[in-house]
Amino acid sequence: MGTSRWGSSDHSRGRFSRPQLGWPSTWLLMTLVMLAGLIVRLPGIDQPLTDFHGWRQCDTAAVARFFYEREMNIVRPQLPYAGAPPNYAELELGLAPMLAAWGYRLVGEQVWVARSVVIGFSLVSLVAMFRIGRAMAGDRAGLLAAGTLALHPVYVYFSRSFQPDVPMIALALSAWAALLSWAETGRKATAGWAIVLFTLAVLVKPPALLFAVPMAVVWWQARWVKKWVAAGLILVPAAAVAAYLGAVHAVAEHPFVSGLAQGALTRLLQEGILASWWRECLRGGFFFVLTPFFLWPALVGLGRLLAGPWALAMGLWIVALLSFFLLVGEAVLYNLQYYYLPAIPLVALAVAAALDPLVLKTVPLEDDTDEQRATAEADWQMSDDLGEEDEVGLTVAERRWLATVPVKKRRWRQQAQAKDRRLLAVLLLGLTVVSWWQLETWLPAKWREGEPWRYDLWYHWEERPVQIGQAVDRTVPVDALVVMAVEESPRTLFYGRRFGWFVEPQDCTPEYLQQVIGEGAAFLIWNIEGPPPGGEAARWMDEGFWLIQLARSDGVSAGF
Repeated sequence: MGTSRWGSSDHSRGRFSRPQLGWPSTWLLMTLVMLAGLIVRLPGIDQPLTDFHGWRQCDTAAVARFFYEREMNIVRPQLPYAGAPPNYAELELGLAPMLAAWGYRLVGEQVWVARSVVIGFSLVSLVAMFRIGRAMAGDRAGLLAAGTLALHPVYVYFSRSFQPDVPMIALALSAWAALLSWAETGRKATAGWAIVLFTLAVLVKPPALLFAVPMAVVWWQARWVKKWVAAGLILVPAAAVAAYLGAVHAVAEHPFVSGLAQGALTRLLQEGILASWWRECLRGGFFFVLTPFFLWPALVGLGRLLAGPWALAMGLWIVALLSFFLLVGEAVLYNLQYYYLPAIPLVALAVAAALDPLVLKTVPLEDDTDEQRATAEADWQMSDDLGEEDEVGLTVAERRWLATVPVKKRRWRQQAQAKDRRLLAVLLLGLTVVSWWQLETWLPAKWREGEPWRYDLWYHWEERPVQIGQAVDRTVPVDALVVMAVEESPRTLFYGRRFGWFVEPQDCTPEYLQQVIGEGAAFLIWNIEGPPPGGEAARWMDEGFWLIQLARSDGVSAGF
């Protein structure tokens, strides 16, 4: 295998030589990482879905609700807007909504159930990140990578946000970890599991294809018969996506997946690469990928990754991520920060690569007997790789040196190495503290707009959409179609538990109202004080909106 100290990615010998901490200590530390990851994801687990990116969350929650209430069919996702039901939508595979719907069957529709599904996937991603880091550089690296992912502030927030991005990352990382295990052992079942997980990841959200890049390098360097694995990783996801989109597209009124992909490609061909795109990538990469917390360790680690034997996989991965950012475009990156999420596992590996050398090796300092020295020499002289490590993390070169020098000189060298590592650790910590303390001083003015480093603000939820929606649910007949002229978002429609339309008040023109009345709209929710648009009856609600009856139908009362 060669060195695994962020060294060899060559699996041609079919085995790994990694420094291990020992089973009890490794899994005890990993349990602590998982516990810490769970704790930081619990705040706000039961709060409404009107916090940061509430539109996307309410869409995902609507799919789960309609699986639960209407049609438990994963190829028939529905949304509440665009008129009368059923409103089938061409969305990604609703794995998270389906799991939430099954949870609703046990305890009813509860927001903590939906958020718990995503939290569960995020914990799976921590395990997968540990396995990947361990395969690349040993237990310490795996723990550091998993710990970084557990505490990364952007990843933490989206790990309890009810949307498909973190489940996609968890499945993709698990597929990568399974493929690394196959490269080590050659077990066909493990490769098959990697194919299944990768297929699910792509179905849950197509950006999972970004993880195919490092996986392709693992496949290329494996020693085992691998043509069938490549065919499986390419053909199975392609066939599954084609079959799923074919089934959904045939009935969908909202071609989201194909429409967004075509729109992004058309925009890219028309506009090309703009200077503003580079600026947005730098801004978004700083705040939402590296973050001020991990900036300096990540930069040091990226340099180490790109200078070592994993350079091919990491370099191609970075190119793939930049290509993806270019495809989605500047406006999407600026408004939808979760498109940066696929780059965060790379940062976790980079931070681990930077901090792993700072963890001291356990170097034996006692005098060796002549017999012990002779045994060590015989065991290690057979290796041609001076960087290969033994069970305590010592390289061949270090073991040979230890076998020939006195204890005093060994202790002096170990103390010198420890001092260098402490200095590097203090330097990284100092740079992080100073950068954070002076953040508003050295950042460009445009970058400071909106305080994007205030991740705590993302957890604040808006009460008004919930209040208006709940009032509509109490007042409007269950089968009535409503027009929500409240905000340019379906959040109020979701909390109103009604089908219909949403539109900004300034776009709610008489012509628009006539159109939706012709499609069956019965009520208009008008979010502005003063005289409302025309209607047969209107009522000012205590929650601060006009409830306007647009048309009478059987069972609808105008008794305001």
